[in-house]
Amino acid sequence: MSVDLSVKLGPLKLKNPVIAASGTFGYGKELKDIIDISQLGGMITKTITLNPRQGNPPPRICETPSGILNAIGLENPGLDYFCDNYLPVLRTLKTVRIVSIGGENESDLPTMAERLSTYNGIDALELNLSCPNLDKCKPIIARSPLLAMRIVKKVRKASRFPIIVK
Repeated sequence: MSVDLSVKLGPLKLKNPVIAASGTFGYGKELKDIIDISQLGGMITKTITLNPRQGNPPPRICETPSGILNAIGLENPGLDYFCDNYLPVLRTLKTVRIVSIGGENESDLPTMAERLSTYNGIDALELNLSCPNLDKCKPIIARSPLLAMRIVKKVRKASRFPIIVK
């Protein structure tokens, strides 16, 4: 007897409710030969930004009695590199593929959403509006409901994908 664990997440149908969270599986390429990603309900890529980011200087990870804290700072190779080098592998994964995008200003996310909408092999976008460990001078987008709303509206208009806002 098999149990149906499938769930719907908006228009997405996942074979089960287990999703590898953003930042835990890289871009799919890193772990595809270690685990069978097709057994997951989905995976969310590490957040990418329009331009490459170095991330925060070390130390970026600290072990605590309650677990691990990190302040990676969205280190990533940028959208062009992602599309050329990671997206071809992501397309081959047999699970729901959600690409996490982040930005430094109000136009970055809609620009990225529009560009990613020209590619196949993506099932949804995650908008990373809540990363707390970026430039200390820039506010977290999610702390401003009006700014978050403007960005989500612009991304919705620019994208053909379902959107998950984090």
